[in-house]
Amino acid sequence: MILLLGSIPVKAGYERGFTLSELLVVLACTSILIGLAVVNLQELVRPAEGAAAQVAGFMKKARARALSTTSAYTVSPSDSTTLIATQSTSCSVAGAVDNRLRLELE
Repeated sequence: MILLLGSIPVKAGYERGFTLSELLVVLACTSILIGLAVVNLQELVRPAEGAAAQVAGFMKKARARALSTTSAYTVSPSDSTTLIATQSTSCSVAGAVDNRLRLELE
């Protein structure tokens, strides 16, 4: 005896769905793909961590210079790969670029 379930004919006593083995195969494939993605993402994170450490070191240098000279220093990008520090007498006055404080990012 064949029943109609929606528009798909189904034998009596059978239900639609996935078997356990099909679900395990899909789970195994998904796990492999996620494992490969994690390995590839780690390669992207390492350079970003290095660049962040460079910027943090540059900011510490600019802060130390500002404290030692009792001047105001502003750090800003001059282009997409360069940070510069500008020295001024106060925060509201435009200053001159301190050429000793320059960071070229790779």
